[in-house]
Order: sequence, then structure tokens, then C-alpha cells
Amino acid sequence: KQWYQRRVRDKALVQESRIESETYDPPHFSIGLLDFVTTWQPRLMKETIKNIFLGPYNCGKCLARINQSKHPFVWQITLSLLLIGLPVFYAIEIQLGIPGSSSIAWTCYFGFVFYVTGARVLLRLRCKIPGNMIADFLICLFLWPTVIVQMREHLDAGALNIINNSPDHDSLDSRLDKASIDSEMDNIAKLYTSFGTTSAQPQNNENSQV
Repeated sequence: KQWYQRRVRDKALVQESRIESETYDPPHFSIGLLDFVTTWQPRLMKETIKNIFLGPYNCGKCLARINQSKHPFVWQITLSLLLIGLPVFYAIEIQLGIPGSSSIAWTCYFGFVFYVTGARVLLRLRCKIPGNMIADFLICLFLWPTVIVQMREHLDAGALNIINNSPDHDSLDSRLDKASIDSEMDNIAKLYTSFGTTSAQPQNNENSQV
């Protein structure tokens, strides 16, 4: 009886999780990375061009909003110094001939990309958007202006407020009434055992008649 209860319960959970995977739409960003091209929205195109120059400022604001901080200046200053370091140290090597300056320039750029990647990863984790860190890094390495636009649009849409006020959609147990499932499994098991005993009684009667 206990074995049958476990088997029926596991079958019900598997079926429920299968239905969940078919009907549950995972969270995603409010806009795509290339919506400024595919949908041809002049506003997104303008914001992307602006972030080529104002990316550290806007990314610092995004980090402050994600971390619920009222002081984005630390991130803004750090990101600005890292991004400006790329052309500055390249110019130092070209104009002054100081060897190794280009390595420092690329170090500054990768540091900036790591910061933008960290902001995107934090936003994904807060909003429970599926993805992985390697893909985030590669996207930020080549498309960091559009990544910052995407994060700003997602935050402006109130994504953090929706997540904070919504129930946990990831746990299957939160939507399953365990007491009702256990009682239902017990009823099925009782029917199964009663069916087995009633089917065995005619055989015993036949053997007794013989």
C-alpha cells in the first residue's frame, strides 16, 4: 500500500511539473537587445547612441536601483574612469611611446565590461530571468550600450516592484495542497486494496467448492 501511494504521488507530481513546464512562461526582459534595429524605434536608437557616451552614468544608476541604494556616484565614477581609461592609455602609448599602456587600456575596458555584466546578472537574479553569466559577459563585451538601455527600460517598467509584490512562482510545492494530495492518494490506495481483496474472494470460493 505504501509503495503504491508513493508511486501514485510521484506520478501526480511529475504530471503537474510537466503541465507547469508547458504552461509557465519564464520571465524575460521588457525589450530585446536589438529592438532598436528590428522594431525600428527612434527612441531606442537615440538612447543606444547616448549610452555610448553616457553608459557609465546610466549603468551606475541601474546598479543603484538594483541594490536599492540612493547613492550611485561610486559606481558612476568607477565606470567612468574604467571606460575613459581605454582611449587615454592608448593615446599615451601612441603619443608618448610608453610600452605596456595598451595593456592597461584593455584592462580598464574589461573592468568596465565586468561591471556591466555584474549589473545584468544581478538584475536577472532579482527578476528571475533565465540565463548564464558567460552569455551575459559576451553580450556586454560587444553590445554594452544596448545592454544598459535594456536594463533601464526593464527597471523603468517597474520590474523590481512586480517581483517584490508577486508570489514565488518557482516552487511547485507552493501551488500544491499537500493535504488534499495525500488524502486523494489514500483514497486511491484504499480502492486498489479493496479491489484486490474483492477479486480474490471469488477465487477462494471456487476453490472451496471444488
